[in-house]
Amino acid sequence: MAAIASIPASYAIQRILDVMLHAQANPATTAASVKIAMFTRLMIAAYTAPVFGYVAYELARRDMKRTLDGVYVACLLVAVLATGQGIFVP
Repeated sequence: MAAIASIPASYAIQRILDVMLHAQANPATTAASVKIAMFTRLMIAAYTAPVFGYVAYELARRDMKRTLDGVYVACLLVAVLATGQGIFVP
C-alpha cells in the first residue's frame, strides 16, 4: 500500500516543482511531443515506489500497528496532495 500511495505523491511533488521552477504548460492541453514530461514523472514515481514499499515492510516487521497507522495517514496526505496539485497546478 505504501508503494502504491507513493506514486501519485511523487508525481504531484514533481509536477509542483516543475511549475514552480520552470514555466511549463498544462500537459493536458499541449500536443504530444517526443519527450513528454508527464511520462518522465510517472516513470520516476514508478521507479521510487519499491523503495517506499521496502521501507514500509521493514517498519512493519518492527511494529505493525504503528506502520499501518502511518500508512493510513500517508494515504490521506497523498489524497490531499494529489487533489491540490490537480486543482492548483494542472
